[in-house]
Amino acid sequence: MNKLERALVIVDRTLNTIETLVLLVTGVLLVSSLFYAAVVRYTHLGSFPEETELSWLLYSWMVFIGSSSVLRGGDHPRVEILPRKLGWKYKIVIYVVSIIYLASIIYILVNYRWLYSVQKTAVMRLSLIYFYDAVIVGYSFMIVRYVIKIFNLVKTRGRG
Repeated sequence: MNKLERALVIVDRTLNTIETLVLLVTGVLLVSSLFYAAVVRYTHLGSFPEETELSWLLYSWMVFIGSSSVLRGGDHPRVEILPRKLGWKYKIVIYVVSIIYLASIIYILVNYRWLYSVQKTAVMRLSLIYFYDAVIVGYSFMIVRYVIKIFNLVKTRGRG
């Protein structure tokens, strides 16, 4: 295994560790928050006002970090006619298009980050930056995963 392959394995494992920890923590906190809200709702006939925003924040991080985690084990959906014509090159095309799309979204979010930082949620007064940063981090992880997939696909095809 050369240095680049070892580095990619380390990056993949590091991302997997971070993703697993984020998903575990946000999942436990989200379920706990919802359970607490249900108990409060039925025992005090009300709700705690932070419930919606807290759930939204935790769910945002779960979705965008979870997207990267799922990408590690799975593959991008495909249309059947193109894979037959392009073969293994089709996957590279799809990965590159996905990287361009994700990078475009990140670029837009980073350019408007200042705007999100001044906007606040209604109850907890959280900056919307906490929500949009989940997208930036999750999409960045996904780009790294696509690069790893491209490298592994080219490496495998180069041997065969």
